[in-house]
Amino acid sequence: MPASPGRSFGRDVLVNVLANLIAAAVVYLAAVAAGYITADRVAVTVAVALVLWPAWEILNFPFIINEDINGKPLPRWVRWAFLAGDVIFFVLGLCFLVYVWR
Repeated sequence: MPASPGRSFGRDVLVNVLANLIAAAVVYLAAVAAGYITADRVAVTVAVALVLWPAWEILNFPFIINEDINGKPLPRWVRWAFLAGDVIFFVLGLCFLVYVWR
């Protein structure tokens, strides 16, 4: 069943907004790295999270559908390893935020 025009439009708008936020984060990090603007610790943290989180989820996508490239089911340990990666990424992000805001 195809998506309704309203739902499709809403999805497209959401994807566009997320893509623009990620692009803005990349530009901000590049400007800070080049020394054009001064770095704000919280803004840098948010920008790094906006860049790394989607990248991590894109890398996890094949494992979310529980199939390898040949369509075979993935072993359980691989799925648990990527779930652990999500948890570790989240915990490290929280630790970094606590360290930055200290």
